[in-house]
This record gives sequence, C-alpha cells and structure tokens, in this order.
Amino acid sequence: MAGHKGLQESIEWSLYMSLLVFFPPVVLLLARGGTRLSSFRKTIVFLALLLAILYAIRAPSRFGSIGLSLAAAGAVVSITHRKPLRELVTQPGSILASIVAGTFGWMAVSGLVSWGDATRWLVGRPQAALVLLIVSVCACLAMREDGDGASESASRLMPLDWIAIAVLALFGFRTFPIVEFYHWGFYIGPMEQLRQGGQLLWDTPSQYGLLSILIPTIMPGTAWESFWFFQSVIFAVVAAIMYVGIRRMGRGMPTTFLSFALVFTTLFFRPRTATLLLPAQMTPSGGPVRFIPMFLLLAWLMRGIVGISAGMNRADTTQKPGDETRFVVGGSALWIFAVLWSAEAGIYCSAIWFSALAIYLFQAARKWRAVNRRGPDVAGQLTKLVSIPVAFALIAFLAVEVVARAVASSAPDLHGYIEYALLYSKGGFGALPIDPTGSVWFLLLIFFAISTAVALYLASDLDDRRLVMLAALWGGAWSVGSYFTGRSHPVNVLSIAPILLYSASLMLRTLRSDREAAWHPVLRAAMVPAFIMPVVLTMAHGRALAEITRPQLAPSAITDQVPAMDTSLASLLKQQGARVTDPMALIADGRLMLPAWREGNRTEMSERSWLPKPYEIIGSLPEARRNVYIARDAATTPEGWLIHSKTDTIAGYADLHAKLLEGRTESRRGENGNWIVSWIGKAAR
Repeated sequence: MAGHKGLQESIEWSLYMSLLVFFPPVVLLLARGGTRLSSFRKTIVFLALLLAILYAIRAPSRFGSIGLSLAAAGAVVSITHRKPLRELVTQPGSILASIVAGTFGWMAVSGLVSWGDATRWLVGRPQAALVLLIVSVCACLAMREDGDGASESASRLMPLDWIAIAVLALFGFRTFPIVEFYHWGFYIGPMEQLRQGGQLLWDTPSQYGLLSILIPTIMPGTAWESFWFFQSVIFAVVAAIMYVGIRRMGRGMPTTFLSFALVFTTLFFRPRTATLLLPAQMTPSGGPVRFIPMFLLLAWLMRGIVGISAGMNRADTTQKPGDETRFVVGGSALWIFAVLWSAEAGIYCSAIWFSALAIYLFQAARKWRAVNRRGPDVAGQLTKLVSIPVAFALIAFLAVEVVARAVASSAPDLHGYIEYALLYSKGGFGALPIDPTGSVWFLLLIFFAISTAVALYLASDLDDRRLVMLAALWGGAWSVGSYFTGRSHPVNVLSIAPILLYSASLMLRTLRSDREAAWHPVLRAAMVPAFIMPVVLTMAHGRALAEITRPQLAPSAITDQVPAMDTSLASLLKQQGARVTDPMALIADGRLMLPAWREGNRTEMSERSWLPKPYEIIGSLPEARRNVYIARDAATTPEGWLIHSKTDTIAGYADLHAKLLEGRTESRRGENGNWIVSWIGKAAR
C-alpha cells in the first residue's frame, strides 16, 4: 500500500488525501465522544500497542533504535515537566502518553538519516553524540513548562536576538558555493528570455511562477547577479521570520540557541549523504524562493490572531467596527500575492488562508447571533466578507490581462500558469516511490500534531480564537506535504522542513497560554525530536565546518561557478563564426543551458536564445504544448545557432529537428566527433 506495486503514484496520492479526509474527523469524534466512546478509545490504544509489538518482532534489527527512542522520550518528558516527582506519579496516564508520543517522535525523525542507520550515525560518532546531547537539552529547556507561559512579554526579543537575526541575514548573501547550473537554469533561462523581449505566459514558459521570475528580471546586473541578490534577500527575510517565530515559543538562552541553530541548519543546508552537505542556495526551487508567501501569510496571521499579548485567545466580542473587514482584506491581499507568485504558492496559501477564513467567519457569525443580530443581517455580512477574496482574484486577473496586452499586444496563455503543477501532480513527472520507513514520518509527525490540536480545540471550545491560527497551520502542513508526495526523494522533506518547523513553532506558541490542558505535554514530547534532529543532521555532519567556512567570491564573479563549455564545442563554434551574443539553443540531454565561454580568467555567458532554455523546460511538457512554445518562439526569434550533442542526445530528436525546421532552413553546418553546430534561419520565399 506504500506504492511499491501497481500504480504507485495513484496509490500514494490516495493515501495522502485520506489523511485529510479521515484523520482530523476521527480525532474530533474521539474527543467529543465522552464516556460513550470510552471502550472504542481503549480499543484503539490496545490495537496501537499490539501493532507496536508486532513491528518490534518483525524488525528485530530496530531494537536499538526503539530502545534509544524510548529512553530519549523518557528524558524529554522528565525535563519538560517542571512538576515535582510526587505530583507526576499521580498522573501516570499523562506521563505514559507523553513517553509513547515522544518515542513515536524519535522514531519518526530517525528517518531523516536517509543514508544509513540513524542509531549508529548518532551514537557511534562522538561528534554526533555531543551535538545531539547539547541540542536536546536546549530544546527541552526551551519547551519546558513555566508559570508565566501565558505572557508573550516573557519572550520579547533582546539585543542578542537582533544580533542573531543579523548574522542569519548576512549568511543569506553568500556567493560560494551557491550556483548549481541545472537548478539555477530554470530561473535564469526565463529571465534572460524576458530580457531579450519575451513575454511570460506566452513564448516564455516558467516552471516556478510569475512574480518569482519577473521581480529578479527587472533588477540590475546580469541575470545571474540579479537572481543571486533576489534569492539572498528572500533568505534574509525568511530567516528573520523563522527566528522570531521559533524564538517566541519560550524565553532564555536555550530558546535563543535553539532558534538560531534551527534556522541556520534547516534554512541554509541540505544533508544528502554521509559525505555530501549542500548549501540550500544551490537549489532555489527547494528553498524559500518557492515558499516565502507561506511564511509571510502565517506570520501575518500569527500577529493578527494570537497577537503580541496574552488574553487574545477567545473570539473578542468587543471588536471595533470594521475589524472583520480589515482582517479579510489583509489576508486576501497576501493570498493573491501568493497566487501571483506561482501556481504552487497559490495552492499552498489557499489551503492556509481559506482554512483560517472558514473558522474566522464561523466564529464571527456565532458572535453576531449572540448579540441578537437577525439571520438576514448575518448572511449579508458574511456575503460581504466572502466577496473580498473574490474581488481580489478578479482584480488580479484583469491586471494581468491589461498589462500583458499593453506590453506585448497579446493575451496571456493562462494554461501556462498551471501546466507545471499539473505535470508533477496529475502527470506524475519525476515521481519517486515513498519509502514507508523513511523521512515521510517527519512530515506526518508534524501534520498529526497540528491536526490533533485543531480537533481537540474544536471539541472543547468553538469560539476559541486560537482555532483560526491552528486551522491555518493545518491547511499549510497538509498542502505543503504534497511537495514531497509528488516527488518522494528524502531531500525533499528537508526542503520543506523550514516551513514545517515554523508551523510547529507557531502551534506551540499558540498553545502557550493554555498549558494546563492534559494533552499539551503529549504534543510537546512529540515535537521535541522534530526540533532536534534537523539541527543534528547538519551540525554533526562531517562536512559542516568546511562548508560554513568556505571563502566567498565577489558577486560579479558568480558565474565563475558555472561549468566551462566543452573545448571541442567552443572550437567548433568559433570555426563557424558564432559569437557569444548570437541566439543559441543547446539540445544535448535537454537538461542544461549552454555552459560558460571561458578564456583565461574571463567568463562570458550566452544570454540570448531562440528557444526556451534550458530545453527541458519545454521538453518535459506534452508534445502539443511543446510545439506551441516552439511556434511562438519562431515568430519572435526566428533564427539562431542549433547545438546538438552526438553522444548525449534526447529521445525523439529526429522528430524535434524536423519540427524546428518548419518554415526555416539549416545552413553553416559543422561537426566534429562530439557535436553538430548549424545556423537555423528563415526559409527563402
């Protein structure tokens, strides 16, 4: 059922969707069932324990990890509970539940060590064991119960916090090693095509959105320099948002250390193997460039719903006139920003915003009815508020249409906005099977925790203002999980770890003023491992120190990291009279743009093309859509150099070559042992 047989992608998506449909309602049912469902709840506990025993019997090699997880969970519970031992022994049910939840948490996060056995990697290496111990103590103290937990002022930022934020922001502006030619190409290619006169959503496809391409395109400098600066600013902004969100879970030096370590490791690094630790800037599509709208929306909701002071938890019946309108306008503005950022960000933020909005409007309607408003008045006010996001969507659509027609005299092709989201979800492009014992459990651990919090608050108080925030976190955790479900590579969980951990920190902060609830320690016990393991993965990595202390380049030397062009290809291009300023299209394996022209210390990049680049940006699309872009580019840039590899060609190249020659002629053809270079121009009439 994990997708290793049959139609694996369909099965995995069905299982994932079932979490949305079944898990929260079941928790809500069990919470509201009272004594009527007591036997049912006990049966579930019994079956869970039975399955745990069967798991241990069938996987004796995991006895070590189970034992270590159990011991770690017990240590976490003993540190995070501040009550004296004589009081704890009177609550065996709560303590046992916390230990079970903590054990599950440790076992879930162990899957992040995708390159081997987590127990051996953590305990068998002194460096890892020491980092694990230090980070664990800090995490436990940061989440420890305190008497004034309801006071947000206890976690106000201090001078040391601002220093930490500044260091994180500066680290976001690193220049080396950050350029991974393949991944950067899907941003640089569309940017350069726009700069030569292309039109986004017409002849220039974009896999990663609209504003995420348009904003760096209008920045000064080469495409490489402007995208470096654009990405660096986003890293700095997200680092600050993450740090503040995590820091305000608690107070004191342990929380400060944990906040800095968690942001520094999860935002800036991706441990891929025991010997490979990649800077996150290398893969913009897996970093904050992709997810920044989620951070902005959640941060705004946190401030607006939970507020910066205590006593803001229940729905406020003394709100000023217009407060509801201002809230919906602000959230809708951030939501439409996400929609314009990219289709994927629009999907994620729709799940966040409309989950929160549904609860907000539900509570508002209950409040209005409580003050004796008539039914038609309530319905009219709700209709007015619901119309706000609809109006934002219509205005955005009209603005895109008007601007596109004014700039390029043609309407945008809106199918281009969603086609890559459909390619990865519906089309199964790049799909990988989920390892049912791997890193997927980190994702599920956080989703289960947030879902539990939502369901239990729904069961206890429908007017609790925190439900709006928790609903937003639930929608975000569920929707962003599709990023991993679509392509289940272990590193993809690390790519979404920052937004998942930020969501988890906001959940715990939202619950701070209600620490007396019996189930809160259970959630904290389960969440502590989630905050510890990502830090340990990077700080205990053998390459951590070397990667952190690498010398940096000047921003103008960014392209020095781009691989040099094959010498035989460079010679052939020169023989045919090609210049770096000519339009060029490389069709080799379809994955890369043309590498750098390098002579001595001088590096030049070919910025112009007569096809979308890299070619894979259209090569991965269905043939009909690929041909649409080829035809449109033929009308705007009809001629240029065609570069084809003899040894690393693509499937169906003969048919593609024939398509490219429709209405054109091929001349000035030259070849050597590895390459064919020809000039593609307009056909004579």
